Amino acid sequence: MIWIAVFDDKHRQHFQSSRILRSLLNTRFHNELYLSSYVLSEVLAYITYLQKRRERNEDEREHFFELCSNTILDSRYVNILYATETQIGSAIQFIRKYPTIPASLSDWLSLVLMVENNIQAIQSFDKDFVSMIKIDGQFSGIKTNIVA
Repeated sequence: MIWIAVFDDKHRQHFQSSRILRSLLNTRFHNELYLSSYVLSEVLAYITYLQKRRERNEDEREHFFELCSNTILDSRYVNILYATETQIGSAIQFIRKYPTIPASLSDWLSLVLMVENNIQAIQSFDKDFVSMIKIDGQFSGIKTNIVA
């Protein structure tokens, strides 16, 4: 996940993610960055998980949260999309409908939210998004930029 790697300077994709985010913020789309409340939850759960496993200390977790707060929560460039019960139900239906795609609830929910909010591009490290978009016609208008 690009957001996680941006905030975790020990992550193997930190520099690549930082470059991607800087690039997105320097385009005309800089105020059109979105993430779901579920993705935000995953980002925050990540650093807590590492601290519990003693892979990050309290200061590193605090620094991660500070970066997350400044970059996402307090940013005028990032919009958080809060999922409704109906949208979550739709995402669950996609998990049931396409069990061969190992995508998370958060991944399917991201696509549901993108369609409903007319968001036409996704930037991710997760190659499953390509399969997800191809397998169901309602996602055909979403362009993927999958980073290797």
